[in-house]
Order: sequence, then C-alpha cells, then structure tokens
Amino acid sequence: MLKITKALMLTAIMCLSTSAAAITEKLSPELRIYAQLLISDDTEAVKRAAFSIFHHRIIKQELLDIAAERMYLSLHGKHRLESDTIAWLARAIGQSGSKRYAPVLTEAANYKDLINSSKNHVKRALRSLGMSAPPYKPNELELDKFKTELQQYRDNLPVLAKPLFKQVKLLSDINTVLAKVGEPQKVTMAYNHEGNVLKDAINRAIIELHYKNSGKLHFQFSKNAMQWVLSGILPADKQGKFTGHPMMSNYPYELERYLEALKAKRASLKLQDLDLLAERLMTEYNNELYTNALIIGVKVLARSGSTRYKQTLEYVRDNTQYDDLRSIAKRSLKKLNSGGRGSYQKGDIYKD
Repeated sequence: MLKITKALMLTAIMCLSTSAAAITEKLSPELRIYAQLLISDDTEAVKRAAFSIFHHRIIKQELLDIAAERMYLSLHGKHRLESDTIAWLARAIGQSGSKRYAPVLTEAANYKDLINSSKNHVKRALRSLGMSAPPYKPNELELDKFKTELQQYRDNLPVLAKPLFKQVKLLSDINTVLAKVGEPQKVTMAYNHEGNVLKDAINRAIIELHYKNSGKLHFQFSKNAMQWVLSGILPADKQGKFTGHPMMSNYPYELERYLEALKAKRASLKLQDLDLLAERLMTEYNNELYTNALIIGVKVLARSGSTRYKQTLEYVRDNTQYDDLRSIAKRSLKKLNSGGRGSYQKGDIYKD
C-alpha cells in the first residue's frame, strides 16, 4: 500500500511539472534572470535573454518552452516583438536541435510581417532541428501565471544586507556575483538619464538587477568571456541629488560620449559639470572600466584652464596605476592657468 501511495505521489508531481511554480524551482538563478527577461513586455529584454540562451547553448526545456511561448504570443498579436527579437528567439530555440519546437518555428517562418533577414534566421533554425521530441503545445504554459509566480518568488527573497555589495568586484561573471549576493528582487534592462536603454560600445543592451534597500548592479556581455560581467555598482545610499546627471553615469561608454560632447564645447562648460568630473576622477582613478572615459575627462578639465582643478590632476598623476591616465594628467596640468573658485575638494560639488 505504501508503494502505491509513493507511485501516486510521483505521478502527481510529474503532472505538476509544467506548473508555473515547478518551472521557477527547476531553473537556476541565472536562468531565472533569463526567464524574467523573456516574459518582459520590453522587446530589448526578450532579445537579450534569447541572445544569452543562444551563446551559452542552453538547452533547458523549461526555459526554451518559455521562449517558444513568447514567440507564439507575439506571432498571434499579444505583446508584439520586433523582427530582430523573433530572429534571436528562433536562434535560441533552434540551437537545441529539438523537433519539439518545429511547429512554432514553422509558423514564424511563414509569418507575413517578419522581415526577410529575420525570416532567414528562423528558416535556418528550423533546418537545424533533428532530435525527435513530443511537440511543444502553445498555451500549455500560461505565461501570465508564470510571470505572477516568478514575481512572487522574487518578492519573497530575503533582503540583501548592504555590506554584501562590497564583496563583489567589477568584471566578475554573473554567477560569481549571484553566489555572493543572492538573487535580485527585480530584473530589467538598464536605462540612462533620458529613459533610453543603456548600451555598450558595440550596441548591446545592459541588464540591471535591483536589490531592495541596497541598490542596483549592471551587467554587460563580455565577448571574450562569453559571459555577463559586472560593469556597474549603484549603491542605494549613493543615489542622491546627482544620480540622474550624465556625469555620474555608471556605464563607461555613456560617460565617454558625454565627456566627448563637453570637450567640444569649451565655452559652455559649467562649474557643476567640472566639479562632478573632478569628483569622478578622484574616485575612479584606479578603476579600469573608466580609464578611457577619465582620459577624456582630464582633457575636459584642461580645456577649462581653471586652476580650481590643479590639485585634482596632481592627485590623479600621483596615484593612478595607469600610465596613459598619469601621462595625460601630467601634461594637462600645464594648461591650467586661469583663476577659479578656490581649489576643488573631494565632495565639495558646486550646486546650481
């Protein structure tokens, strides 16, 4: 009798294996992040998840089923995705080699609104399916229910102790970071001060993990490591008055672009901009991620000609470990010859 009971219990568990709660539990912390992005209404988020699944050769059926359902819903007019995003979903699903996804890929290949380049990716994915498997059934996975279940899971996660952010290092891979600080309460794309998706130097969007009461972590995809790596740490206690200012961007490429624009506009340089730049220099002078941006920043201070920033450049010259930054700081000191509002002191940012 006991054996029968166990058998019945096993059958019940198997029947529930496609439930929202069961899927959430079956996914690893990293895969739960990709799942969260897949069910987003943001087409860029879906694309980043599909991109990750493809490049990491992930064949976890529960995750691929979510990708297939997301594609199916878009093809049927719900939460429409861009053609390029559908192409990435097809590549992500196709690399599994499983004929389970042949019906949904066939439908995508015949979708009249899909642009030709994306349709070609879908057809290639379809041709790559060789392993027999029971077909994926659209609507069997209730995506809205799964979305609710996944958010409930995140809402019940323990709140991170603030000091844990100090344990993570920039350029660490996402699994190393998650092992140290745990899973976030929210996963989104990162946005800049203008409300646009943050992108790296090769136009790839940035993932943002939100930790309640602690702040946010930014991840960009490293082609060399073929992994998402930590590119920005935004503690909640440092997101004050100047958080939205582009000079305080935690993304190097965005900071570089802003500084390049300032470098070309000597006449319009504002004291607050220059003070914020001096603050960044005195804080990030040994941060490899910001070296290129800071080299441009030193040139901006040199163009201002203000002796207010003499001590700032001397500090960088004497303390940075990067030869290029030290060299440009040394040369730029000679260009500071006009009077300023005293000498800039760390933390003493001019307020308009």
